[in-house]
This record gives sequence, structure tokens and C-alpha cells, in this order.
Amino acid sequence: MRLSDVHEDAESETRAMDAVEKELNMREERLKEREKKVEIEEEKLKRAKAAHEKMLQENEAIDRHLQAEASARAPTRIYEQKIRKLQAEYDDLLSESQQFCLIRSSRGAPGFSGDGRDTEDIQQAHRSS
Repeated sequence: MRLSDVHEDAESETRAMDAVEKELNMREERLKEREKKVEIEEEKLKRAKAAHEKMLQENEAIDRHLQAEASARAPTRIYEQKIRKLQAEYDDLLSESQQFCLIRSSRGAPGFSGDGRDTEDIQQAHRSS
């Protein structure tokens, strides 16, 4: 083997090693870029999780507020229902009373004038009580 052949083999191996080293450096660069992208995505995910958790907490606070409002309104609704029921009963009784007065006045019953003023007096007495 001649010295020039050895020299050519050495240069060829050097070029091959340089090519391998260049390929290795390129892979390392791509790996670093991927790692950066992963870090960025992890940070985005962390922020998204934090925003999601904050939104859940806000929704829970809104739900508690709405439940408190509903609880506060419940007695009001109950009283409104009772008032409507009592008003209906009052209207029924007033109607019966007016009919009774009209029947009595049409028969000329004592104490009833027959001109409807007795009914108005009864209505006024009911309203004041």
C-alpha cells in the first residue's frame, strides 16, 4: 500500500466522519427545536389548565350565587301563592255575599233596602278589614 493510498483513505474517512458529525449536529438541532416546541406546548397547556380551573371556580361561584338568590326568592314565591289563594277565596266569599244580599233585598227582607247600597256597604267593610 502506498502512502498516497493511505492518505486518500484517511481523507475519505475524514470526509465520512465529517458527514456523520454534520448529520449528528443537524439531528441535535432538530431535537433542540422539538424540545423547545414541547416546552412551549407544555406552557400553553399549563396556562389553558389554569384558565380552565379559574373558569370552573367562577362557574361554581355563579352557581352558588344563583342558588342563594333562588333560596331567597322561595319564601317570596310561597307568600305570593298564599296571597293569590287568599285573594281568590276572598273574591269567592264576596261574590257569595253579594248574591246573598241581592236575593234578600229582592225578597224585601228587613234591613235590606234593595237599591244595592247594602252590597256596597258590605264590600267596603270587607275591603277595610
